[in-house]
Amino acid sequence: MDSNSKRKWIDLLGAVGVVASLIFVGLEVRQNTLISRGAAVQSITEQVNDWQIEMASNDDWIRIMVFLDDGGTYAELSSEDRMRYRYVVTPTIRIMENRYRQVQFGIIDLSELEVGGGKANISWYRSAHFIEFWQAGEMRIRWTPDFIDFMETEVMAIR
Repeated sequence: MDSNSKRKWIDLLGAVGVVASLIFVGLEVRQNTLISRGAAVQSITEQVNDWQIEMASNDDWIRIMVFLDDGGTYAELSSEDRMRYRYVVTPTIRIMENRYRQVQFGIIDLSELEVGGGKANISWYRSAHFIEFWQAGEMRIRWTPDFIDFMETEVMAIR
């Protein structure tokens, strides 16, 4: 075998090695992406679980929710209870914003937005008391326009 033939074989083997390396790196990136998505979904689920556990042992929150579930309105709550409501509900909005941003950044897929009580918990965000709270105006200054649009169109379906 002459040196020109040897060189062609070496170049071919080198090219095969580069292609194999790129395939390996691609598979590793894909696996790391799946791990990141899984961790993001798990984190969101834990946030919701922690929130629910804490609220289940909060007597004031239970009293407020019973009042609202029995037909009471956000406006009928005392000023103290409206403040409690705001402090309890705002983290649920923050959790939804976190999910929304993770979809935007490509960390989780849009279909994963619904896990752990997200859009799957749509009845919460479409309840009369939540919509009344949202429309009271204070929320519009706390969030970015794109997130407000997402909440009002996709989540609450009020426009």
